[in-house]
Amino acid sequence: MMILGELGTGWLALERLFGARALPVLVPPWNRIDPALVPALPEIGYRALSTWGPRPRREAVRGLFQVNMHVDVIDWRGGGGFVGDEVAFGALVAALQRARRAAEAGNPDAAEPAGLLTHHLVMDEEAWHFVASLLARLKSDPRLSILAAEKVLDDCAARRPGRASQV
Repeated sequence: MMILGELGTGWLALERLFGARALPVLVPPWNRIDPALVPALPEIGYRALSTWGPRPRREAVRGLFQVNMHVDVIDWRGGGGFVGDEVAFGALVAALQRARRAAEAGNPDAAEPAGLLTHHLVMDEEAWHFVASLLARLKSDPRLSILAAEKVLDDCAARRPGRASQV
């Protein structure tokens, strides 16, 4: 498939340009991907896939972790500005509640980190203010942690069935 060839070439270019700093994560345009492409992604070097909404399981396919986004700060259908505090916080709370319920029910596949989707090229002042305020609040609460993408990938790999979890 031509698309897989382009994705593989893109990953090789990122590796060449950024070395170990490049993360083998595919975030497809509009956070959507043809399901027929997903099984081949590990074969061309990707370790994770990030799309939109609650993931159905930790691994999209064997060797490819699913780490999705849950909060979009842009109101695409309403003109492209900030969605507003109520909508953004509502989406964040819903994602955190889903993860907590899944963890309490013993379903680690659904207990994923809540992902914040930003769009630096189109964000207005309100969106930037929301993100900055949210990050400041999250950093100040010792019960919460902001995870770097590398940490999320390491945690996914550590929790793969048959491997010991990292603390």
